[in-house]
Amino acid sequence: MVSLEGNIPPFRITRGELFDIIVQIQRKLNSLSSPIDHIKITLGNFTEECKTIEELDTFLKDVFLPKVAKDSQVVISSKIIDLHFRFSGETGKYSIYNARDTSEARSFEDLILTFFKKHRVSRVANLFLGEMLILMMSFFACFSLLQPVIQSFYFGRFLAYRGLYIFSAICLIALIAYIIWSNFTPDTPSFSFYHSLIWIEQPKTNAKWALVSTILVGIVIGYLSSFL
Repeated sequence: MVSLEGNIPPFRITRGELFDIIVQIQRKLNSLSSPIDHIKITLGNFTEECKTIEELDTFLKDVFLPKVAKDSQVVISSKIIDLHFRFSGETGKYSIYNARDTSEARSFEDLILTFFKKHRVSRVANLFLGEMLILMMSFFACFSLLQPVIQSFYFGRFLAYRGLYIFSAICLIALIAYIIWSNFTPDTPSFSFYHSLIWIEQPKTNAKWALVSTILVGIVIGYLSSFL
């Protein structure tokens, strides 16, 4: 018997897409005369053992599941081959056990990697690279913008385009606040640096309205500052 393990690149999928990959695996197992015995799935703090694909579909539609599963596992057991998926934070892994030969193990690997490749996200836009880089640059830029403004008020100096400085700083502060919030909210929004997650129900956010409000507030404060 042959086993094969590997990593899944950062991704984002919906519960419908998760169900789809399991259905594809079921079809492949059926073609090998090794139907699924049971499926064990963990989404956040919820775990369910399903004997059929229909039971899995019912579980995925349960209204009490978390909207976003950041930590999840799927175990698919058949008469011959077992497949394990583990998703946590930025990482995803798969394991194929008890394949009859390397060719059979590789065929399941190709199926898995082809599916997740369609839903992958850039490794650059992750928590450790993209987010930290943007946060550091935003903090530095915000400090650089506010320093001359504070000095102009404190020493009574004239500062050309003071309103533009303040407007830009407010936009940067809003960006920093949003990035931090998107990491800590349990309902991770679409625009975030958090990957390798499953959207049971894709969260709806007011990010667009927050952006418009930030711009309007920045314009008003920037305009009023020109009179001070």
